[in-house]
Amino acid sequence: MLNILHNSIDIISFMLMTLLISSFFTTGYVGYFNRLWNEIFVQNNGGAFLWKRAQIFIFGCGIGLYIHLATMFYFSGQIAMVFHNIALFLLVLPFLYLGGYNRIERFLQLLAAGYVWVGHHMGSMTINDNMNQPTVIIALIITVALLLISQVPLVHDKIVYNWQCSLLYFSLIGILFWGTLPSVSMGITMGPVIVVEAIVIFVTMNMVVMYLWFNGFKNTNPGQFEKAADLDALTKVHSFAFFQNESEKLFQNARHNNKPLSIIEWDIDRFKQVNDTFGHSAGNKILIETSGIVQKTLDEEMPSAQLFRTGGEEFTIMFPNSSIDDVLPIVKKAWDNVRTTNFFYQDTPIEVTISMGGTNLEPNDTKFKTLYDRVDEYLYMSKRNGRNQITIDGEKIYSGEHRQQVVAMYAYFTQNLMQFTQRRFKQVSAELLLRSFDYQTSEWKVPEDLNINIEAQLMLVKKLIDSNKLNQISINLELEQFADPHATDALLNFMNNQNELEQLNIEVSDIDKIQDWDFFAPTIKKLNSAHIRVVFNDINMIELTPDLKQHLVTMNGIKLNLRSKPVEQADTLQMMKPWLKFCQDNNIRFTIDGIENNADLQMARSFGVTYIQGFYFGIPELPVLS
Repeated sequence: MLNILHNSIDIISFMLMTLLISSFFTTGYVGYFNRLWNEIFVQNNGGAFLWKRAQIFIFGCGIGLYIHLATMFYFSGQIAMVFHNIALFLLVLPFLYLGGYNRIERFLQLLAAGYVWVGHHMGSMTINDNMNQPTVIIALIITVALLLISQVPLVHDKIVYNWQCSLLYFSLIGILFWGTLPSVSMGITMGPVIVVEAIVIFVTMNMVVMYLWFNGFKNTNPGQFEKAADLDALTKVHSFAFFQNESEKLFQNARHNNKPLSIIEWDIDRFKQVNDTFGHSAGNKILIETSGIVQKTLDEEMPSAQLFRTGGEEFTIMFPNSSIDDVLPIVKKAWDNVRTTNFFYQDTPIEVTISMGGTNLEPNDTKFKTLYDRVDEYLYMSKRNGRNQITIDGEKIYSGEHRQQVVAMYAYFTQNLMQFTQRRFKQVSAELLLRSFDYQTSEWKVPEDLNINIEAQLMLVKKLIDSNKLNQISINLELEQFADPHATDALLNFMNNQNELEQLNIEVSDIDKIQDWDFFAPTIKKLNSAHIRVVFNDINMIELTPDLKQHLVTMNGIKLNLRSKPVEQADTLQMMKPWLKFCQDNNIRFTIDGIENNADLQMARSFGVTYIQGFYFGIPELPVLS
């Protein structure tokens, strides 16, 4: 009797000591693990991201594997049981977190847990291997299922927030593992007492950690454990990782409880143009401010609504227990609040509007994807039908007119000038064609007014040279611009203060309107001295008179466009002949623009024209530079 009492005291004392040590260790371990998780998936602290990502993967399964292997070689008996319990805990821990890990990492974590599980049931460190027994195989399958099912949001929340479910969950894992081991496993002689000890220690260790963490630390930082990745690092609304789990949870709750569920998808109109024009810092500022406006509206009108960032400039709002008719006034208010707000970046005003699509949960929606695809289509309808509007169940409900543009968006794209020499074409220059963005049609068009400030044009040219390493380019100027002495000074100053560009070509139209030729001759000579060539273009409808000839001898180039005027190509070719002969006689470069097909090319070659340009050599994409 005394021996039994003595043994019982020894067992209880050992278990208490083991529980204290293991609980302190695992609590500290979980604290560090969670802090690391927050730095990676919530705060997104850039610099050492890859190293921290490697760390959290190592902590997720590497340390558990190491403790298992080290214990296998250096310990036996009850001490080995304690360390193997800690290893088992560390391998189970990552499955208490939703989001963050990718599928490959989850697979490797599952593989590590399976390796340890199988290693305890068969191999050189076991006696009476039982891995081939049906009950053991079934136990392994159930264990894997328990780990996987913990990633289902509804089940996961039960495990994390309900202590009875937590107790049942960890008890099942402990019993399935320790209760199925062979007579000797990893140097541990298994008997009823050691099995019970192991299960009690494993379950208690997990429950103590759960209690300390979720009822202690969680109160100071609510919701930042298993949902640490629920906030988008930039906008601070719910993240896409959290959306993937929460959307399914809300969807299943609504279906099972026969409750309404509404969903709104929205994005920022022409967001790419903001990025292209003002840079990503401006884009980030717009993302933060627009999502903040919508979130504030939801907080004021319906706090139960959840806002998620589900794409670059795309967001989703979910309204549990609310029909689309109930939430439509709130949605319209958020939409109005954004489009009536004045947005600025570095004191420059930017127009910002959003498009929305919305729908309800329908009885035939058996999968969330069906509901989400439908709302995605309605958002697309809003975008396709002009943007800045709300489409509900395929019907346009609200639409706003764009405010007058306060920022004109211009872009240069390049079109190469080619020279035919030695039976091949080579690029000799790139013409910069200025285009403006039409907000109503979402197209780039030739600006109605090309009289853009010369300094602004040269600033864009400088940026384009820096980013594309061009050494010879052409830009277009209105006749009035070219006649302005200020423009001449700006061009000379530009060429004298940069080394990258070897030659700048200025293309000027409407030469038949020139009245003061005495000004142009010395101006062209001055520009030539700074490696600036002057080309007169669009000469299609201009008659080459004797008087005009005497003024054009100072020119550097003449350009004809096959498609610039509404005349037949045959007439254009007839008008071209005297111009071509004049250029050949006076050593002036003659260029044909508008080459779009092989017939155009062969025609140009038949006249002996070696400088050609057009879409035949590639259709440019906009914008090269905004």
